[in-house]
Amino acid sequence: MSSTQQFVIKRGQMPRIKIERDAQEPVRFAGHELTRYFRKILRTSKAKSPQKVIAIGIKPNAKLGEEGYEIVVSDDSVIINGGGPAGVVFGTYEFLRRYCGCRFSGPGPDSEYVPQKEMLQIPKQTFRQEPKLWYRGMQISGRYDPDLIIREIDWMAKNGMNYVLFHPRPEEREALKTVNPRARQPFTMAWFRQHIFPEVLRRGMKLDMNHHNLLTWLSPEKYFREHPEWYALVDGKRKPVAQLSICTSNREAVTTLIANVKRFISQNPEVSIIGVIPEDDGGMCQCEECRNNDLQPDDAFEPIDYSRKGKTQSQSKIRRYFRLVNEVAREVRKEFPNVLIGSGHYRDLQWPSEKAKLEDNVVPWIAMYGRCSSHDLSEQTCRKNDFFFDLLIQWKRTGVQKLILYEYYMGMYSQGGLPYPAAKRICREWPKLKKLGIQGATIQSNPTNLIIYGLNYLAFARSGWEDEVDYEKFLDDYLLGIFGTAAQAIKPVYVAFDRVVDQIERGEADDVPCLRSSMHGDAHLRPDGQNIIYFMDEIKVDNVRECIRRAKTVAANDRERRQIKCFENAVQYWRLGYKFHKLKLQVLVVEEKGLTDVSTLYAKCYRAHQKWQEYADRIPMDGWTEKVVYNNKSDIRHMLEKADIEYDKKR
Repeated sequence: MSSTQQFVIKRGQMPRIKIERDAQEPVRFAGHELTRYFRKILRTSKAKSPQKVIAIGIKPNAKLGEEGYEIVVSDDSVIINGGGPAGVVFGTYEFLRRYCGCRFSGPGPDSEYVPQKEMLQIPKQTFRQEPKLWYRGMQISGRYDPDLIIREIDWMAKNGMNYVLFHPRPEEREALKTVNPRARQPFTMAWFRQHIFPEVLRRGMKLDMNHHNLLTWLSPEKYFREHPEWYALVDGKRKPVAQLSICTSNREAVTTLIANVKRFISQNPEVSIIGVIPEDDGGMCQCEECRNNDLQPDDAFEPIDYSRKGKTQSQSKIRRYFRLVNEVAREVRKEFPNVLIGSGHYRDLQWPSEKAKLEDNVVPWIAMYGRCSSHDLSEQTCRKNDFFFDLLIQWKRTGVQKLILYEYYMGMYSQGGLPYPAAKRICREWPKLKKLGIQGATIQSNPTNLIIYGLNYLAFARSGWEDEVDYEKFLDDYLLGIFGTAAQAIKPVYVAFDRVVDQIERGEADDVPCLRSSMHGDAHLRPDGQNIIYFMDEIKVDNVRECIRRAKTVAANDRERRQIKCFENAVQYWRLGYKFHKLKLQVLVVEEKGLTDVSTLYAKCYRAHQKWQEYADRIPMDGWTEKVVYNNKSDIRHMLEKADIEYDKKR
């Protein structure tokens, strides 16, 4: 192909970035990013090639929507048009990825691959793309260093994710806490608006206040003293502790809740979705007025019991919740027709109502809590996932349009920063979920483990833009972004993890205790850190060390050497987690046999836990590990009682 059929620019040159004078902030941001990355790729700081132009802007297009884009390449110009502000940002990063060779695998410069080129040659062509999933989001709901959160948001935008799900606490609740200057920041709306809001809007992304916020709208710290009757009656006492924690039959309570939701929208008009999400607990109000509207008057006293067939759902609670959500949705629609209402469905609220439908402006998310990640989330794969797939079919039969998942691609918090290799299944299952009509997912995450689970997150992000993801190419691209020239040396570790998950899927690990569910005899990759036992036994730590040794010999620069060191630290973290979980499993087996003298074994287990935690405290918070390695405090107390060691409350 002759140079007249290509956009060509050489090292030391710089194209002119053309933006309309009155361009919106995301367009200006995209222009800044283009300039920044071109300076790295072509190693220049001055505009020496003004005849080469890259023009970016908004071109409303019904086929592209707000988030789609087109890239038009000619011999002297590149035009990046987005259907809306977000489309410009997504198109800019796709241009850098597709035509310039950049890879945005992880947060921050050390987890990105930016090639340095002698010449950039792009053939004349037109490329158009629009997202395949409406909702592609991640959760920002913790009190972390704002720099870490911004790095996560930046990574999301670079990989085409559009929704930031957040959950600030009421100001009056945070005011009751004593915040240590060294502890995480108070996560209030004022703090979020100051530190995080601008970064989300700068990238054209959307905001979704949609996670365990029922008591945000009816804060007990503000209302309980004067209005205890607004809250659930549980075991004869009014207290805001239940899952459906307010008295939904109390008109004054519901009216106040709706008024607070509308006030929030007025004060934060940038927010696209407002959730009315139950708290992370069980139960509901047991007062007579609430029970009079239930299907059975005693349903409010029924405990959640997943082991009893037919007792896993509470249609009375679902009916109450649907009624509340629909009333909020109708009232909000009158004043804010463009704002959607989120509803959250988990535990005994997972099912749709048998009698009622949600309003058209409601977006329900269904929690895939406890799913298996060694099998696809589709029909007839494994008993655990068959349950979830059938649940989604039930929801789709209700006619709901914008149905999304709440996914745990980090293995919930049970994984403790240990590997959870689910990316291959994520790539494989999403074509089936799209065909079913699932419109996307919000991913539970936190910015401290964005690299250790980043391959999973990125697999979902790419599934949001492509009909099907070529996993082998996807894995190579990811590793190039993380490790650069050392990628192929580290790749055997990731291939080994995938091989082990394949073994679980084929039923070759059904006799492995650390993988077996209490419900079934077959093995699953469940969110539980003890699966590290099987992984490390199979892949062999010496093999991993050899990969690291080879990677060190081929690393080409300081960035790659830093990444290899981070990976080496992570492997040591895995080894310490392996030792703890193996001892813990051994203790349980010995105890089941009825042996009385297990105090020595419990003491060893606790010391292994302490050694693991101390190592996590010592190494940098770089996205590869967790700071709290095992958060089951009651389990640790039991361990110490058996070992006759005094419990350290500071831990």
